[in-house]
Amino acid sequence: MIRRGVVAVALLASAILLPVTPAQAGTSWAPLPSRMIVGHRGVAYLPEHTLTSYALALDLGADAIEPDLVMTKDSVLIARHENELSRSTDVADHPEFADRQTTKLVNGVELTGWFSEDFTYAEIETLRARERYPIMRPESAAYDADYRIPSFADVLAFAKAQATARGHRVWVVPELKFPAYFRALGMSPETQLVAALRAIGWNVASAPVIIQSYEPSCLRRLNSTTSLRLARVIDRPVLLGRRSLRRTHRYADSVFVASWLLIPRDANGIDMAPSPAIARAKRLGLSVFAWTLRAENRYLSKDLWIGEDPLAQGDMTTEARRFFESGVNGVFTDNPDLALLAR
Repeated sequence: MIRRGVVAVALLASAILLPVTPAQAGTSWAPLPSRMIVGHRGVAYLPEHTLTSYALALDLGADAIEPDLVMTKDSVLIARHENELSRSTDVADHPEFADRQTTKLVNGVELTGWFSEDFTYAEIETLRARERYPIMRPESAAYDADYRIPSFADVLAFAKAQATARGHRVWVVPELKFPAYFRALGMSPETQLVAALRAIGWNVASAPVIIQSYEPSCLRRLNSTTSLRLARVIDRPVLLGRRSLRRTHRYADSVFVASWLLIPRDANGIDMAPSPAIARAKRLGLSVFAWTLRAENRYLSKDLWIGEDPLAQGDMTTEARRFFESGVNGVFTDNPDLALLAR
């Protein structure tokens, strides 16, 4: 059964050091929710990147939904974590697509499977979503083949309708996956993303949107075409130095940082004191978010495990509380209900 019952500023940097750019001219930005909760790909209780999973994330307390975006052959942005589709869809069960299986090099990694850029959106619509971690999350895997794969336009229309129905803002935090890879194929993911936002009237600074990417080149392109909030995704400690953060702030207003860089762990796997990088980034004018908090023991500080099974649920609520108390502006989580209890 779907688990529903658990729910019960940044300082401005010097204009001399950091010249104001379109992405930073945020006088009309919508204010971020305090201790913002981002439903990471939806929720852990249903297959990720489906409208039903996003809806449940909102039901369980998320302020925002996070669609990862890849491209189809006809340049439609769709919500999938990666462009290789066999782990997150039933594409391998479609005999009509058997000849599409191939091997490609994606961001330096050789992968064999079926790739979004080899399918039209009409063909993608015939597929159904699957849980990527069926052993760890059998509850979600029970819904395999029930839900279709939404386009980014679908996600935006959904968010706008949900905001009206719920009577409050629903934030959307899209991540462009592998934009340089898709540009090398002759596509323009940044252009398509901005066009989709413009189509519903959300390519404006006041819209509840934060666009994220690992790639500075992608964010610089977006910085010249949209006034929306932009965030750099960070998973290396060198990117949290003062000089690096200053460079980031020239084209982005936020950093989305791997959780272990913000609250590191000791040799026993137990949380230590928060990193000074949190305060450093905020002093420079950057909002700071941690990713990704998950409820399974294997992802938690060892003192928060419940039992010895790494796949069993531990005390993620205390983990989330530690991050909120560290001063972060928000957290990405597969379990918004547990983060809500912490908030």
